[in-house]
Amino acid sequence: MLDFEALIYMSKKTVMKRLSCLLSILLLLSVKSVYCQRIISGRISGNSAVNNISYLNPIRKYNNTLFDIKNIPVDKNNTFTIKIHSTESSFVNIYLPENNGMLSIYEREKDTVSFSVSMLTKDGRAQIDHIDFSGANAEGQRLFQQFRAKCNQQFIVDHFFSKNKYANIDEFIVNEKYQMDSIFMGYDTLERKGKIRKDFTKAVKSNITGFLFFNMFLVFEYFAKQSNADKGVSKDWRNAFLKNRDMYTDSNYIALKKRAYVHYNPLDESYIMASSISLLYLDKYYQDILNGIVPSTGVKYDTAFAHVAEYPYYGYMSKSILEFRWSVDLYWAPMVNSDAKVLNDKLNSFRMQFPSSPFLPFLRRRFKEFYEPELPPDAGSVRIINSSYKRLSDLKSDEFKNKYVFVDLWATWCTPCVEDFKYKRSVDSLLKRNNISKLYISLDDSTRQGIWKKFIKDKKIYGSHFIVNDTFLNNLKAQLKLSDILIPRYLLIDSKGEIVNYDLPRPNDIGKLSKAIRLAINF
Repeated sequence: MLDFEALIYMSKKTVMKRLSCLLSILLLLSVKSVYCQRIISGRISGNSAVNNISYLNPIRKYNNTLFDIKNIPVDKNNTFTIKIHSTESSFVNIYLPENNGMLSIYEREKDTVSFSVSMLTKDGRAQIDHIDFSGANAEGQRLFQQFRAKCNQQFIVDHFFSKNKYANIDEFIVNEKYQMDSIFMGYDTLERKGKIRKDFTKAVKSNITGFLFFNMFLVFEYFAKQSNADKGVSKDWRNAFLKNRDMYTDSNYIALKKRAYVHYNPLDESYIMASSISLLYLDKYYQDILNGIVPSTGVKYDTAFAHVAEYPYYGYMSKSILEFRWSVDLYWAPMVNSDAKVLNDKLNSFRMQFPSSPFLPFLRRRFKEFYEPELPPDAGSVRIINSSYKRLSDLKSDEFKNKYVFVDLWATWCTPCVEDFKYKRSVDSLLKRNNISKLYISLDDSTRQGIWKKFIKDKKIYGSHFIVNDTFLNNLKAQLKLSDILIPRYLLIDSKGEIVNYDLPRPNDIGKLSKAIRLAINF
């Protein structure tokens, strides 16, 4: 029989053993946490004061622009560090300072990427002078950023449509294949030299493919439907397209899509990591399966989603993609439907299919933002300015004579603009204290007036509203000395009609915005 002291000794031994096991487990968890971590470090140099950097935290690989936006401080040495705790490879989107666009960096676990951004002031506005990379896949990251910086609709036209040089669709497809290969050649060369990894090459190619083909489809579709040829297409090259109407037909458009889907299969897992614009390429693919334009390649119809009238192609969509695609549709749902019951039913359907979805908390918060308690009657009213002004100066002098005016340049399709409306009460309070009027100027196409007015009403964006016409927009670009206006953008006009600040800080830093306004009105 054991004596009392022996029992105590054995108990201590057991406790120590268990503690040792517990410490070992904690150590393993700690090692695993470090193992799963990806790090992006950055430095901002130049004459631009940056207090914080915003980035989009990937959720289940998805490089989205809607959900988890995080802010991190920039230290006194103008450096910052982003830590992503995830085993999933993905792109990380980082907002560049002073509304200079977005940097997209691909990483997998244990990767460390560093970049430096040098700024300069040109025409009174802080702009990017140079971006450089070091760390994982540095040369590939640099090449990818250069592509993103130059790729726009005009790039699509110049590289794939080439001012109407094609007699038929076969000639067009030969050129399209050549142009895609030439864009990818740089990445293939870097991979052969061991400068970048194979997974990086594949992910970036998928990202670029989705972007290029979606925009190519968009341009081709405009001209396949000739009655819409004047909408959304630049006037300086529209006429050149219309000289060869025989090429831009529905049958040729379908032939182009079939070719794209064969060579760049949207069911490839890489597309999940691609950008939001690539997701629209996926949408077209699933819609074409539904309409019988392309074979299903093994994707079978799911009767569980047969009832989804708005998006019937859901029934063909891979479940790994469906969760994100459905969450994106729910995110925008409050803008087109003001019936709280209908929206809650949609959210409940999503929750039943994906009860542990990481998107649910963001969607609940989103719905709550739209359906907050009614504001008091004196909270404000919406005033639509219907006069067809051609210049900002004319609008200001007629509608806001002898007043300071805060101008919010935005659009219903602009996600960062919508995010900034979260702070509208703080901004309104700041402007009221300083006796400043507020004017919302929408850069939406004038054909979207119905959507624009409904958006204003549903979001309770009280104040004065104006939607641009072509002449107004061109004159505004000339006044701001910009070839294109990146939004959101905020201006301050003094009582004499002069713009005293061309690019105010965004409302998410109300302290910085307040300081800039006080500085401007005290001149």
